[in-house]
Amino acid sequence: MLGDYIDRGSASRQVIDRLISLGSKWPMVAIMGNHEDALLRFLDTPDIGPSWTQHGGAETLVSYGVTPPAGLDEDAWARTRDLLAAQLPPAHETFYRSLSPYTLAGDYLFVHAGVRPKVRLEDQTTQDLMWIRREFVECEKAIDKVVVHGHTPSEQAHVGRWRIGIDTGAYATGVLTAIRLFNEEQDILDTRATGR
Repeated sequence: MLGDYIDRGSASRQVIDRLISLGSKWPMVAIMGNHEDALLRFLDTPDIGPSWTQHGGAETLVSYGVTPPAGLDEDAWARTRDLLAAQLPPAHETFYRSLSPYTLAGDYLFVHAGVRPKVRLEDQTTQDLMWIRREFVECEKAIDKVVVHGHTPSEQAHVGRWRIGIDTGAYATGVLTAIRLFNEEQDILDTRATGR
């Protein structure tokens, strides 16, 4: 799972419930996305609340039964953080805090956003792994792995020699995309939400 499980709709809490349930039944590696990073930063530093809510955090708060405050009042945001911390099931906090920045499997690197081109994997910053966009998607070859990523939505999955992007903007398009990698096969799988 490549991250950004929350912030893009009213069911963030239910998505995390579903991922925890799937992870209890099958082996699963869940990668940290920039939206999960924002939630954790909000728990540690509530003054980022106004910017987080502009990018979907308000929907996540509501899914946990917390109403975001209007305005920039730091005390109100601190109280909101405290309410979220109280409403957050322990299994959810454990899930968020256990997310991996990346995982390797054979010739593939799975990461949320991408990597800084020409920088060794061990020297990448978690900030780049969760947030990089243009510099990564526009380069010819970033590192000596095939990088499978989300973060940068496109109408269709991008399957190239060194980069596979599977973010098809499910929150806006209703199309959720995955990829099945087996030996030399690369099979794109997608599904469309009904009613769109």
